[in-house]
Amino acid sequence: MTGLGLAAGCVGRPTSPTPAPGPAPALDSPAATDLDVQPWLGDRSADRLVIVFEDPSCPVCRIFEERTFPRVREELVDPGRVAFVSRGFPASASWAPVGLQLLEATFARDPAAF
Repeated sequence: MTGLGLAAGCVGRPTSPTPAPGPAPALDSPAATDLDVQPWLGDRSADRLVIVFEDPSCPVCRIFEERTFPRVREELVDPGRVAFVSRGFPASASWAPVGLQLLEATFARDPAAF
């Protein structure tokens, strides 16, 4: 992998402005630690890596999963252009940490079920 193509995360507000694009962070970014234990999709040897931070209780993250992620998967992950890593970030609701633990346990038991 030659670089981190994108690190994205939810701010929990659908009306927040989109940040201006900047240089891709290096793989030594804290966002890129312990990736082997995170849910992956795609070819791990892809030239680019997308790391997404999501909250299972966040309505904006849900919109991403329903509307945006299918296109990301179809156009970028499935053709092998990027690898995709999902990281949990509990921020919206009191039950979010428990929801993330359940998702992580699901991934640990059966990555395909995640």
